[in-house]
Amino acid sequence: MTCKTKSRQKGTKKAPKNMMSPIAKGIDMSQFTPQQQKEIELGLKKKKKKRNPIDVSVYVDPKFSVWQMRVIREGLEAGLDVSHYANPAFGVVEMCVIREGLRKGLDVSVYAKPEYKFLQMEEIRMGLEAGIDVSRYADPKLSWQEMRKIREEMLTPTEPEEIEEEEEEIVK
Repeated sequence: MTCKTKSRQKGTKKAPKNMMSPIAKGIDMSQFTPQQQKEIELGLKKKKKKRNPIDVSVYVDPKFSVWQMRVIREGLEAGLDVSHYANPAFGVVEMCVIREGLRKGLDVSVYAKPEYKFLQMEEIRMGLEAGIDVSRYADPKLSWQEMRKIREEMLTPTEPEEIEEEEEEIVK
């Protein structure tokens, strides 16, 4: 699973204290890097549009990296409930896994928890997509490999001979 964002930015310098974009009135931009400022401004421009405005206050926080801000902004632009992942405790990849689940209409509350690593989240997300009962392996104490094994076992159909033998034993 890769997190797709629309473009890449480089650099981590802080902006000069007196730098304030006219579009970002009311926000102290001096606490953000130039890249973070750009993400905020992109959201503010979208907010001004009458169609599908977004609430940039969700990610206007210097605790978020520029990449986290971007994932949140893109989720807002897509009309997703980003409250499931707008948390600095989540890394960018975890945010992307949660966002993917939201896009697919899954109940991400099962795995949108900071105690899960992204590969564990992926295993739970794939189980939800497959329609299986993920409660059998949705446990942060299990490694992603253990989760995968359980998920794949749940997806593996029982052989017809095994079903016939089980039915014969029940009849006896």
